[in-house]
Amino acid sequence: MRSRRPIGSIPSSCAAPPRSGFPRSAWWRTTCALFARPDRPVGWRVAIISQNPLALAPLVDGIRATGHEPAGLLFVSGPQGRPASSEFNEFTQRLIVEAPPELDIVVPAVRPRMAPLLAVLEPDRALCAFFPWKVPPAALAVPPLGIVNCHYGRLPHDRGPLGSAWAVRRSESELGITWHWMDEDFDTGPILAQATFPIEDDDDRSAIRDRSFPVMAGMLPRVFERIASGDPGDPQGEGSYNPLFDEEFAWIDASRPAREVHNQVRAWWFGLGTGTRGPIIELDGDRVRVLRTSLVECEGRRVDCGDGPIWILETEPFEDAG
Repeated sequence: MRSRRPIGSIPSSCAAPPRSGFPRSAWWRTTCALFARPDRPVGWRVAIISQNPLALAPLVDGIRATGHEPAGLLFVSGPQGRPASSEFNEFTQRLIVEAPPELDIVVPAVRPRMAPLLAVLEPDRALCAFFPWKVPPAALAVPPLGIVNCHYGRLPHDRGPLGSAWAVRRSESELGITWHWMDEDFDTGPILAQATFPIEDDDDRSAIRDRSFPVMAGMLPRVFERIASGDPGDPQGEGSYNPLFDEEFAWIDASRPAREVHNQVRAWWFGLGTGTRGPIIELDGDRVRVLRTSLVECEGRRVDCGDGPIWILETEPFEDAG
């Protein structure tokens, strides 16, 4: 086992917040504040739990910029209970290739292996972002200072894996990012930091990604500051859960307004459905999956919608699994 930084023993009172109701006391805050005092040696070992190679560098840089040490990376070999897509496999390979060479990597095959493999990294705390599994209670308990999750959506109103997708579907002009304590439920832990960033009509997936990652990493100083001071975060009130897209949303109805169709195409960049992966349209007798559209006239296939035209810029063949 590697030797750890001389940060001293972590008081049990400063460990991850209690899972039920997150009760706090003045004594708890004082103890954590003393533990985080400036004259004490600093440097948490922070594990990263993520399936997205594009987010890895911003997270590693964000951890180091706040004076802490990336402890290692945990990702999984495939979606639990489902075959991995070609994109998923490509991301997995990129994680291995693009991870900093000094970063240890662990890859659990099933949920019960998460806790023992995460423990190998000896983390004081963990950051979770873009991860396809629900983290089991045993793994949540491994880092003494808990796990903080990055959720794309404005909690408590955009719970679930499709926060960004539903924001685009609703034609919102901003997307939200929330860092919150991870608990045993989905997206319900107290909020540590929240921010928004604008999106434009002609933004593609890479433009949204490139704009969002600096925002995500730029929130980490505030997240770590609140944790170090013993701040328990802001409890969430009543919220709403965004469900998976239904089968009807997988098919483009050109009689609907052009903006609605445009948003449908963009929402599927981030979305998952209960059946067919959309959005699908029939062009010249062939069904294709639409990947990119424009509301402004440009070089592409024009389709007349209910209130005006839309231009289809990119498609791929659609093969009906049924």
